[in-house]
Amino acid sequence: MEKWVERIPMVFGMVGCVLGTAWGVSTDESEVAAALQAIQQAPDPSAAVAAYANGVAVDRNDPKLSEAYVLRMVDLGLPELAFHQAQTLTTLESNNGLAWGVIAYVEARRGNMAEAISAINLAGQFAPDNPLVQRTAGEILAWYDVKADKATLSKSAQDGLATIRGLLEKRPEFANAYRPPKNAYGPRPMP
Repeated sequence: MEKWVERIPMVFGMVGCVLGTAWGVSTDESEVAAALQAIQQAPDPSAAVAAYANGVAVDRNDPKLSEAYVLRMVDLGLPELAFHQAQTLTTLESNNGLAWGVIAYVEARRGNMAEAISAINLAGQFAPDNPLVQRTAGEILAWYDVKADKATLSKSAQDGLATIRGLLEKRPEFANAYRPPKNAYGPRPMP
């Protein structure tokens, strides 16, 4: 009897595979779906990382996995832990605004402002309603207004920031993120 009880999980696993195949759901699809759910419900970063690793082991090119991971890390307040996944996601879905927002956030923190500006210009176009994008844009534009050497920035980067300012400046997340850095940078130098 004990041997039969030990085999119950294996039997149910095989039955699940057979039923999944009969209903047109592949084992890979169900494993990816399980990983997606685990990422979305991860109570902490470690659980999200483990769930993402499980999903990527099944299908590393599924953009839904990277998107779920990026979103979960942003929700957990740790967008920097999703930087590489955001980069991957932008190669799979070039119009993913949240992924571009994470890239902008991390690049700005690293002091790579040209890359941050390029990424926030895309993020603002594709995800203007996302709070991370709005906050990051506010911080980058505060830096741009007070500290940036505008002569070193391309015309397209400057035009992009003007567009993003127009899209986001009336949104509370943007305004709340813009004010403190702008005040911290001090008065604006005379041109």
